[in-house]
Amino acid sequence: MNYFPFNYLQIIGSLKFVNYFFSKLIFLYLISIIILNLRKFKKANSIFLNSYAFGHSVTETTIFFDEYGVESICLSIGSRDHRNKYLCFLYVPYTLLHFWLPRIHDINVYHALRKRAHDAIDLQLKESKIIKFMTGRNLQPVTRQSMLDLVATKNLENVHKLSESLARDFISKINLEYSIAQDRKETCTLHYLVQQPSPLIPNPNFKIKKFDQKFQKALKRLSESIEIKPRICSIIIRKSWKPWSGNGLKSYIQTIDYLNEHDYIVNILGDVNEFISYRISNNLKAAFCFLDYNLDDRIFQILSIMNSEFCIGDQSGLQALVHFFNKKHLIINTVPFVQVQYNGVSLPRIWHGTDGTVMKGIKDIESYLYRIHPKTINPNKTIFPLFHDSATIVKSVKMFIDQIELHGAINGLEPCDLIGSDNLANYSSNSFFSPVLMDFFD
Repeated sequence: MNYFPFNYLQIIGSLKFVNYFFSKLIFLYLISIIILNLRKFKKANSIFLNSYAFGHSVTETTIFFDEYGVESICLSIGSRDHRNKYLCFLYVPYTLLHFWLPRIHDINVYHALRKRAHDAIDLQLKESKIIKFMTGRNLQPVTRQSMLDLVATKNLENVHKLSESLARDFISKINLEYSIAQDRKETCTLHYLVQQPSPLIPNPNFKIKKFDQKFQKALKRLSESIEIKPRICSIIIRKSWKPWSGNGLKSYIQTIDYLNEHDYIVNILGDVNEFISYRISNNLKAAFCFLDYNLDDRIFQILSIMNSEFCIGDQSGLQALVHFFNKKHLIINTVPFVQVQYNGVSLPRIWHGTDGTVMKGIKDIESYLYRIHPKTINPNKTIFPLFHDSATIVKSVKMFIDQIELHGAINGLEPCDLIGSDNLANYSSNSFFSPVLMDFFD
């Protein structure tokens, strides 16, 4: 099916005069940023262009600053509508600068513009004689994948005591596994790195501390009926056309009730429109969103996670913030057997056949490693990863909370116990699968 706006813009973008005008516009904006920050650009030892303006921009930015130090510059390319608007508040004293793109609601058009802007800036930093004259140097931006591979290799050497050659072989192996599963050339290094602790401790600036004061006042008002000091749980809800997204609010209605019974303030993050509509129609007052705190939704996401005892919810870019703040978290209905993260427990979707049977056994599980989409085993059989029902999710949440309240730590099934012995699950740090999975595999 043709997607008219996107195809139409592809035609326009192929015209030479349009590309020329676009390139000059990007160049003028880039020059203005350099002029305003000329001293920093002259001193910068490395530059990283991060156009992943959603969740993982947090992860890659953190990895970059930790690897290249305080005299490096991250240029964040994205819209003011996105969370990266406030990320610079968390990286004192590192330099995170913004290159703003227009507000474009169509996700396909936005990503097309984002990629073109990224490529244009990268080329201009490398080849512009004017920029070289201004900064006194050739600027060669660090590429995303080379940076992730470098840091992953160092981590394997330092933490797991692998030799450099074995570390490189391991990275090649998991990248190959991922590429085969996705039927296209892909890399899996980021999946390894999020299984390690976040390398930097968040350092909020004065602005975000002022926002936090407003957050705390609203929290005190919302928790007046709770006698003990309120404890916050952030629930991340994700529902969209993406194959790795969750099942929406209906997965968590029972969980919200359970958390309220145990004196937790529940904040809803992510795709909140469904929650707002449901709350109005059902007179639900047991959970809150950014409207109740009178805060911008993006700053609210940061503050809620920062102040949470733990987080639960759907697989989402917001998990990168949870990882950044090193919060304990339970990720529900993840892509089967891949989304394990440091300090986290994962309850992945379970593969079922068209007849409803559950796919069991280590051999079966290994063949589904890293997969997102349904898989045809033979002409008569296709398997699908299905969402867990609300009761199963509540059971997993209860186990998770009991564990951290009694022992202050998370636990569950070791990833390598489920997936086998020769993949990145062996190198997970403090990551687990939910014990609820035993109900399906016993």
